[in-house]
Amino acid sequence: VDPEVRFRLGTAYLGLDQPSLAREQFIQGLESAPGDAKLIEGIAAALVETGQRDELFRLLRRQAEQTRSVDDYIRYGRFATLVGDADVGEEALLTAARIDEGRTLEPQLALANFYRTIGDSAQELTRLRMALFLDPSNEELITRIAERGEVAGPAFVLQPLERQ
Repeated sequence: VDPEVRFRLGTAYLGLDQPSLAREQFIQGLESAPGDAKLIEGIAAALVETGQRDELFRLLRRQAEQTRSVDDYIRYGRFATLVGDADVGEEALLTAARIDEGRTLEPQLALANFYRTIGDSAQELTRLRMALFLDPSNEELITRIAERGEVAGPAFVLQPLERQ
């Protein structure tokens, strides 16, 4: 069966609060489309719903280590944080930023979101400044910075640490 069909069926099962059935559909889809981000995301969501934290970490860590992709490390960090492991989440997101070498917005924004989640407003603001360096006209960034009482002007931007 087509991986897209498996993905849609898995998503439907998640919507029906049947994460075990969803996981099976996502896994079967992944067999036909190895590395498909949507299917990996679906498996991870199903593992969170079924409380299979160790399996979640194994899946996402293995995927990230195999691909060394920024997106896979961001996914690993996001899900680790979601299930309450801020240390693993931060390390995965920092790894994504290092791999990216400060070239794109996504790792900086993922780190800013992570720091907001754990209540570290100083680190959040630092990463927002780095994100602004990469995308100075991004309205979402400008708004978030303003919400923290800062002005997102040219002197406010900060070159990403990973770029140096």
